[in-house]
Amino acid sequence: MAITEIFDGLEQDIHDFYILKSRQLGISTITRALCLFFLGVLPGLQGAVVFDDDKNKNNARREIETMIEDLPNKLQFPGIKSSNRTGLSLSTNANLLFMSAGIRKSKSSGTLGRSVGISLAHLSELCNYDASESLESFRHALSRVNPNRLYIFESTGRGFNDWWSLWNEARKDSTHKKCIFIGWWSHPDQVITEDDVDYQRYGVQPPTDRELKKIEEVKNRYGFSISMPQLCWIRREMDPSAEPEGGEPVEYEGNIVRIAEQAWTEDDAFQITGSQFFAP
Repeated sequence: MAITEIFDGLEQDIHDFYILKSRQLGISTITRALCLFFLGVLPGLQGAVVFDDDKNKNNARREIETMIEDLPNKLQFPGIKSSNRTGLSLSTNANLLFMSAGIRKSKSSGTLGRSVGISLAHLSELCNYDASESLESFRHALSRVNPNRLYIFESTGRGFNDWWSLWNEARKDSTHKKCIFIGWWSHPDQVITEDDVDYQRYGVQPPTDRELKKIEEVKNRYGFSISMPQLCWIRREMDPSAEPEGGEPVEYEGNIVRIAEQAWTEDDAFQITGSQFFAP
C-alpha cells in the first residue's frame, strides 16, 4: 500500500511523502529497500537515512548492507565500493549517509544535514526527534530541482509533537506533498480466523455501535473494508482479558497508548498521553 501510494505520487510530480503508521507494519524496512533501489538505478545519487538515535541508525545500516550483499548476482546491482563511519558508497558513485537526529536537545541540534546536498532521504520515527531545529536544518539540505528526488518521512504518532505539525502542514499542501496513513488493518496477517482458539472469545460478540462507526470511518476515508477476523484481532490487542459476553472493549475506556500504537485512523494516531501535556 505504501509503495503504491509513493509511485502514484511520483507520477503526479510529487516528491515529498509523509507516512503515518501503526506499529509493526514493516514500513521502515520496505522504505529502506525502496531507497536502496533508487540508489542502485540512479548513478551518482546522494542519499541519507536519518533515525532518532544511534542504535536504530546502526541497526538500519546493517540491514541495508545485508540487503546489498544478499542480492543475486544476476541483478547486477552495484556493489559497495567503500564504507566508513558516516555512510557507504556504491560502485556507481551513489552515496548513502547514515545520520542520527537525537532524542533530546544538545549542542549539535540544528546541525543535521549541514554542508551536504541530498536528493534521496528517509527519515524514520520522527516522533522521537529532539525537536524542530534538527528537522528544519535537514530540510534545507534537500534538493528541490533534481527530477529524481525522493523524500520519505515516516513515523508513528505519539502526541501533538513536531511530527504532528509536519503531517498537518503536508495535509494543507497536497500539490507538493502526499500524506499516507497505514493503519493496523492494512497488515494481512493481523487477523483471528474462525479456526483459531481465540475466535470464540473475540469473535462471538457482533460489532458494537462504536466499532461500526470506526469500520465505517475507515471505509469512507481510506476505502478499506475491515473483516470480522480483523475486528477480532484488534479486540484482542485492545483488551486481551475480554470475555465473550463482555461490554465495551478497554480501547473505549481510554487506553490512549494502545489506541495510538494501533490506530484505526490518522486522528487516533496522535494522542495526548498526559505525561508530556505540560512542559517542565
